Amino acid sequence: MEPKKIPVQVLQAVFKDLAKGSEKAVGTYLYKGYRIQVSRYQSSGTERSAQLYKRRRENGLCVRCGAKVTKKNPSTGKLYRLATSIGRKSTVPDGTPAVVRRRTTAGVPPITRHA
Repeated sequence: MEPKKIPVQVLQAVFKDLAKGSEKAVGTYLYKGYRIQVSRYQSSGTERSAQLYKRRRENGLCVRCGAKVTKKNPSTGKLYRLATSIGRKSTVPDGTPAVVRRRTTAGVPPITRHA
């Protein structure tokens, strides 16, 4: 994700959140041409991705690409986690389904396994 440009007041608020130990301070910021990255020291990739997915869900974004999700699940009333363009039936730029295109353009014989 791109760093957010912030004024000095927001930078001071980030430092206050950091002093409190709040998770709100985690992020990448841009202040006067300097990139300031706030993250936990030695956090695992699982923890970082969980925080990213949590942040994206809270903001109503697709967990995979970050696009705005507008469709709601009719049974729960909650927003779907994925954008409609990423679902299983995704298409390539020329409009053909991705799965069909891969099969027809491969031109390579299927892999055979030998015992």
